[in-house]
Amino acid sequence: MKKPLSDRQIMEQLVAKTGLPPFLLGLNWSTTERMSTQQADLLTSELWALRRTVEPVLRRICKLYLALEGLDDRVEIRWDDISLQDMTEQAKADLYRAQAEKYRAEAKEEATCR
Repeated sequence: MKKPLSDRQIMEQLVAKTGLPPFLLGLNWSTTERMSTQQADLLTSELWALRRTVEPVLRRICKLYLALEGLDDRVEIRWDDISLQDMTEQAKADLYRAQAEKYRAEAKEEATCR
């Protein structure tokens, strides 16, 4: 006799077949850090896709403007790198640095009060 699949097993199969991160289905099977990494990766992919969509339109607008102004209409669009993970790590480092400065100031104040 075959045992029926549990809800979790069905959801695991759905996640495995679609390749979607579990958080997109409202599931929380990984650590918060792993989930935030997946979210950042997904957002980065979405931003790259948006850039690919917008770039031809921007190029046309710029070329038209330059042509109307009688200027050379060669256009190059340069995008900054998308590095959400680097930004997250930088924000953590800034937080830790600020916390350390606060603790040092508190310790110095305590030392002078004694």
